[in-house]
Amino acid sequence: MARRALVLSPEQYAAHQAKLQRHHEGALSVPIPAVASPEPNKHGAVKTSRGELRFDSTKEARCWDDLLLRKHAGEISHLQRQVMFPFVIDGVYVGRYRADFFLRDAQGAWTVADCKSAHTRKLPGWARTKQLLLVCYGFSVLEL
Repeated sequence: MARRALVLSPEQYAAHQAKLQRHHEGALSVPIPAVASPEPNKHGAVKTSRGELRFDSTKEARCWDDLLLRKHAGEISHLQRQVMFPFVIDGVYVGRYRADFFLRDAQGAWTVADCKSAHTRKLPGWARTKQLLLVCYGFSVLEL
């Protein structure tokens, strides 16, 4: 179906512009609510970006840069970001985990790579997640 251009006479155009002006004046009289600032990350991480890629922390962005260098050097391959792993045990969904990076190392083994600070490495939830990755998928975890 061909599209046709809308043609208005000068009078119709002026009337349309006046209608839009009245509409916008009424809209501006409505108070604009204040926007709350986003809550800071619970571990103090600051979101950052590399080009069009967004990262949850500057450390994660640095890890990505290092992994890209290793990929170009041929040390790793199949580098992926933000891969989701659902945990299902005996047919029961028990949770999920989103890995920072997923890659194949030089020996051909699939590996989960995750950027962790000294504080988050000690959290009990992280130890449990590493165990679930090993039990459910057989993947080792490389902590960066």
